[in-house]
Amino acid sequence: FVRDSVSVAPPRAVTAEPAYLAALAFAALRDLLEAAVPFFDRLRTIRGPWGVPELFYFDRLRDAEYLRGGTTDDAERKAAAKEPTAHRAASLLPDRLDDVLTLAYQGPELRCVLWATERLPALVEAWAGEHPKLAELDRVRRLTDDDVLRVIHPGRRQGYRVTVNGIATVRQFHELFAALVDPTPTTAEHDWEPTFTARRQFVRPQALGAAGSIEGWAAVDHWLWGLESLRTLPRLDGDRLMLIAEPTLEAAWISERNAPGVRPEATILDEMTTRDVEEFLRTWTGRTERPRLRRAA
Repeated sequence: FVRDSVSVAPPRAVTAEPAYLAALAFAALRDLLEAAVPFFDRLRTIRGPWGVPELFYFDRLRDAEYLRGGTTDDAERKAAAKEPTAHRAASLLPDRLDDVLTLAYQGPELRCVLWATERLPALVEAWAGEHPKLAELDRVRRLTDDDVLRVIHPGRRQGYRVTVNGIATVRQFHELFAALVDPTPTTAEHDWEPTFTARRQFVRPQALGAAGSIEGWAAVDHWLWGLESLRTLPRLDGDRLMLIAEPTLEAAWISERNAPGVRPEATILDEMTTRDVEEFLRTWTGRTERPRLRRAA
């Protein structure tokens, strides 16, 4: 017989935006975590407030077995017997967390999708202590991503708008900012460790005095010591605001990443002119009420 001639288009490959596929993976992790919560809760109850297994600490063999990661701690077995369904969900978490961490490491866009997933940030924060990979995801949660800092040096009438991604602490920003604006490196090898020496001191905007200057020790309550998150900085006109002062104390530390899979980044968007900085200082110091800062969020 003669088959009717019908034009049939070849099947099209199914494609989807990476963010959409990531959102599905993140939602699946949330659902799995919620299913595992009864097991984690039972495990914490059995282990008690200190999170320590019931061991005969005078029994050196049992203690050594536990320290090697052995099966001395039977709290998990007891919790699994009480919550078998939740235990099965918990047993699937490591592989799911590997997938989610791989996505989170790919860039700030996917991390923004990750933390926009309903109920997931609170779950990760609450149960981070139950698995090393959950703890790593919680460290990623604490990073400052897709944000803009306005960094102003009142004494030198200099200022910058800097976009930041993947930054955990003020210390990390110190190092990245120095690489952007300092002519010579501030990282050296000491005792085989890369040690960074700060050439400036970052302070909160509240450190600025009525004369438009920052007075060393008088502003000590507003110093940023280095371990703070950039998220603790207030906002002004949409940007997070941080000031630069001359260092009162010498500060140095060993360079490190809080989330090893994420590369911290900082890029100067634009430099403020002297006039811009002076206008900011007049605005800040010349009013009875200072410009309204939005609380850190």
